[in-house]
Amino acid sequence: MIANLLRAVSDDFMSPRTLALWQLSGAVLLSSLTALFAKLIPLPVVQIIFWRSVVAALAIWLFLRTTRGVIQLASWREYLFFLGSGSLLAVHWLTYFHSIQLSTVAIGIIALYTHPVITIVLEPFFDKARHRGSDICVGMVVFGGVFLMAPAFELSNSTTRGICWGVLSALVYSIRNIIIRKHVRKYPAPTVMLYQVIASVIVLLPFMISRFEVYPGKIVGQLILLGVVFTAIHHTLFVAVLKHFSVKTASVIASVQPALAAVFAWLILDEIPGLRVVIGGLIVISAAAFETSRNMSRSG
Repeated sequence: MIANLLRAVSDDFMSPRTLALWQLSGAVLLSSLTALFAKLIPLPVVQIIFWRSVVAALAIWLFLRTTRGVIQLASWREYLFFLGSGSLLAVHWLTYFHSIQLSTVAIGIIALYTHPVITIVLEPFFDKARHRGSDICVGMVVFGGVFLMAPAFELSNSTTRGICWGVLSALVYSIRNIIIRKHVRKYPAPTVMLYQVIASVIVLLPFMISRFEVYPGKIVGQLILLGVVFTAIHHTLFVAVLKHFSVKTASVIASVQPALAAVFAWLILDEIPGLRVVIGGLIVISAAAFETSRNMSRSG
């Protein structure tokens, strides 16, 4: 009986959906730390994102070559699709890091995490499904928590502009996640991300023609860390998760990131969050926990 119980627990712990939840948790942690690089690396956003993409592409390609993973796609249409959707990823990264540089890590990621609400609104149109009232309610709770953490809006200051760029980044990110979800089932996650980051390199290369320069060792190290750990690994984990969770579920669960990023920014950058950030973060975490339990019970 004990052996059967242990086997049942082990099978449940290692089920594909449970493993995907652990992968999503890892992606959330890495994403929370990624925002710090917009402040830590003293370079223009275009240069940061370009080299982030170059390093990530090399890291993923080497991984696939070493493990004999899938590199070639089935058709030219799929090459074009993944390269096209990858250009959206480049725009998302550019607008997100620009948002953070204009304001703070907390403000940038707060604005970005309107994307669960945007995803919940947009996804049924792509899937030709009905909107569920419960999804809208959870999304609105997250939306309220996110904007509770934001300061008062003043059109003349950089914080407001940072929020606007962050919301634009959220819109682009939501569209990209939705349109690639049906295609990620055909290929391993590293293969998908390889062509996504290659697309980012191609899109940004024209803007780098006159900006190539030799960087100090510290900046090179930061770019390598950003490209390998916080891009290649992080985004591959998130793409893998989309095989087991809907985009809206993954997005809402991942909404704990504003609170985590605010804590990391406080500890590393000395950007101290105010009471509104703390309260809003608690609301976001509560809503994400509810969505997690609801999703897991639905799958059981």
